Amino acid sequence: MREACPPPHKSAMHHPLPKIHSLLKQLQANSNEPTPPISPYRFKKSQITTPFFQFCYNQQSIPTNALNILLKLTTPVAHTTHSTFYNSSGSIRHHSQFDTLGDSKESKRLQQFLNSPQIDQFESLVLAGSGGLEASSRYLVSALGNTFKKPVVVLDENMYKQTALFNSRKTLFVILSKSGLTLETRTLEQHICSTFLKPLNLLPQKHIMTLTTRGSPLDNPDHYLACFYLPKKLPGRLGCSSLLGTLIFGFARTHRTFTRFLNGARSYDSFLYTTPARQNPALLHALTTFWWRSLKAYEAWGILPYTTQLYEFPNLAQHLLMEGLGRSSEAGIQTCPFVFGHRGPKSFHWLYEWISETKRAFLDVIGVQSAIKDEPINMNICQHHIDLLLPTPMTLLLLNKLTPEAFGALIAHYEWLTTYLSTLWQCDAFSQPHTDASKRVHT
Repeated sequence: MREACPPPHKSAMHHPLPKIHSLLKQLQANSNEPTPPISPYRFKKSQITTPFFQFCYNQQSIPTNALNILLKLTTPVAHTTHSTFYNSSGSIRHHSQFDTLGDSKESKRLQQFLNSPQIDQFESLVLAGSGGLEASSRYLVSALGNTFKKPVVVLDENMYKQTALFNSRKTLFVILSKSGLTLETRTLEQHICSTFLKPLNLLPQKHIMTLTTRGSPLDNPDHYLACFYLPKKLPGRLGCSSLLGTLIFGFARTHRTFTRFLNGARSYDSFLYTTPARQNPALLHALTTFWWRSLKAYEAWGILPYTTQLYEFPNLAQHLLMEGLGRSSEAGIQTCPFVFGHRGPKSFHWLYEWISETKRAFLDVIGVQSAIKDEPINMNICQHHIDLLLPTPMTLLLLNKLTPEAFGALIAHYEWLTTYLSTLWQCDAFSQPHTDASKRVHT
């Protein structure tokens, strides 16, 4: 199983970049020079082919000399980050190291539970949570729910009164929370009990299970049907490749789909590790982001998917980027901007007006290769929007096909992007001190 990447060793994450930071003022001076006009032809030429998608970026939007400097000085850091991931994350690539993270045994225990006769009575699965685990759930269900053999639903505030949406007697509810401390978690559980269970005289011991960490308030097997445990060091926003995926796809009886999703993520990991820095899409994505945010002081970063199966992806990307990188830098430079996301076809009018006036945002556009006929209307709209927005700093990720492998590679790309940016910005992308402090306040 591909387990989501645990935090790299602190010495690698805080690998010194004195040369980059000493050149910051020089690069900032260069950034004041007029940016060459961006032509559609040049944009299409600046692309890298990965096993599952095309990565395209505005090569002309960042001066060549600055890009060369950043690539040259960042290459050793990129290799250090890669090797640290590979050496410390045995649950991704080295099956013999599963037990060191404690997840192999827990995964087997969860699979046995999902295959037990007591699960056969449940016709649907309802996931309830907040934060990174909930965002990961929405991404998996939105992207791959069309493969499920049994329905899986992520609960939201609009569903509390919709008791007819599913049969509570035949529904398994899952509380998702690593800490189990937040007000949101307690409120969700209260709503489930009062709205779906109590009116039918159903008990939590028969209809609620938890996915949490050992020792949390949700670690109470006597009160719930079952409790399963995530590694404490694994942020919820990296949960797509964790026991959360095992739970969702195991209940939906689509194990093969999850295997393909993990294989796509693993293949992308391997692709980055063996690719030269100048052809590394995640590294180039990080460097151009560093340029527009830290040197050009752009204030916002938009993520716009143009395929319905990815409409929940911006929410997960917000957690990865803002929760992981939204803190001050040891180098004293601007770090993660405000990240926003919306369905590309539905966002153009307000977005185009705002960008045309302020010119303070850069964009990630995610779509499908135009030759694919899955969603021709959305892709026609996507191409039109690109033509109109092209002077805006932009990267394109065009999936070859809408497959589980491609969706796994996409989340792996943004995980790596977060790691590279944490190295450039000298901040720890795998801690969340303010979020953790807020959880303790609710205790």
